[in-house]
Amino acid sequence: MATLEELNAKLDILLGKAGSNVVSITVCDSDLVGLAGVGITIRSPYDDLIGVAVSGAGGLASVLLDDGTYTFYLRKLGSSIVFANPYTIVVSGDTVVKLTATPPALSSPGDPSLSRVYGWVMDLGLTAQESIKIIFTLRESNVLTDTGIVLSDPIEVLTDATGMFEVELPVAVDLVPSNVKYVVEIEEAFKHAGWRQEFPAESLEAGGSHRLSDLTR
Repeated sequence: MATLEELNAKLDILLGKAGSNVVSITVCDSDLVGLAGVGITIRSPYDDLIGVAVSGAGGLASVLLDDGTYTFYLRKLGSSIVFANPYTIVVSGDTVVKLTATPPALSSPGDPSLSRVYGWVMDLGLTAQESIKIIFTLRESNVLTDTGIVLSDPIEVLTDATGMFEVELPVAVDLVPSNVKYVVEIEEAFKHAGWRQEFPAESLEAGGSHRLSDLTR
């Protein structure tokens, strides 16, 4: 059962009570260059949504928060920039926060003729979704590899604790025909029946990596 303090904190959140401290945020890429247009979602220790912000010029943003510990989730739409969500931020009085993007820890494909495809699954609050099944299939049927194998069975992978998924796929030069597209789907248990995303095999590079846009619930 929640304590009186917890209930009061939740009530303050529901009533939209503004915080009393100015939290100045700077969002940077891995080279410490400020990033504009980054969405920032802030949640309480009880996982309640506290507020949202978007970084402006120089990666700067500010929010009003009471003293306490919060989790920040960052996302930049249409970008390959990766953030190590969630960031745990302790606010005590006016607070200055610097949040830096972290390059994904990707290894080269085990087979150098394949390409590593990766991405993240988040909910609308940018909370990582773990153990979600991602399904890859070819839109066209009867596609052959250069060794004559028919690619017909779906390839399935699960997201990890950070919401990340990875899979190794054949590239266009090793497929017949080569101008085919991969289809990415989320299992129905994730309430995304019918959700799909496509990308051409020609966008993949042997021995390289390809990031898909984030799959958001």
